[in-house]
Amino acid sequence: MLKRFTRIVMLFLLGAILGISILYFYQERILFFPSTLEKNHVFNFSTPYSEAFLQLEDGRNIHYLTFEAQDAEGVILYFHGNAGNLSDWGTVASELAEKTNWSVWIMDYPGFGKSDGPLPKNEKVLLEIGVGLSRQLKLQHPNKPIVLFGRSVGSGISTLVATITKPSALILETPYISIAKLGHEIYPILPESFARFDLDNESNLKHLESTPTLILHGSSDQVIPFSHGEYLTKSHNNIEFIPFKDGGHNNLSRQAQYWDSLTKFLESFER
Repeated sequence: MLKRFTRIVMLFLLGAILGISILYFYQERILFFPSTLEKNHVFNFSTPYSEAFLQLEDGRNIHYLTFEAQDAEGVILYFHGNAGNLSDWGTVASELAEKTNWSVWIMDYPGFGKSDGPLPKNEKVLLEIGVGLSRQLKLQHPNKPIVLFGRSVGSGISTLVATITKPSALILETPYISIAKLGHEIYPILPESFARFDLDNESNLKHLESTPTLILHGSSDQVIPFSHGEYLTKSHNNIEFIPFKDGGHNNLSRQAQYWDSLTKFLESFER
């Protein structure tokens, strides 16, 4: 009986170690859910767009779209969520450009859409992409305000990039305090130090005290708790928090309050 019990315990421990190892070494597959596109895929959006590639230091090409609004007041660099590709997110960017009269640039992360893989294993390549596109954007629009817009997982990427590029403002939709804290809430057995991705909105915002920030969060968000958005609002005094009663994770733009809040916020940076 003792030998049998010892064997069961050993099998359980080995299984637990294997499971934890998979969670650690394949975090990118837990965090990102990409879908790919053929390089010759033709998009169908309601507004005109252009597509281009940003070449990374390692030779990989990152695909991005630009929606240039006529007589645009400024430019939004948009960091999308953790699933899909630009065939879906381009529709979001197109609507954003159309309703705000700001131009919108949006990229697919490595391994998404037409962007070369593999998936990011940490935040380093995401920072390189964000900084690279920000610099390219400034060259094409030298005298216009630039706002970084991060949605869901993109919120941590946008605040990280902002610490380097110092944009005119930030917009965070359904943000988390940090990937580490969110991961610990989902998997309580794992410590916050377990996370390989240093996407920490709380820490990044402390370096952006002078950057006007708008946070949008739904009270019924089942993916990233509403409490995360509330908590971040206390990070510094330059944050405007817009709560959406009964709003979920993916439906805030269906409410009139969403567009009213975005338009009013962006108007404060127009010349």
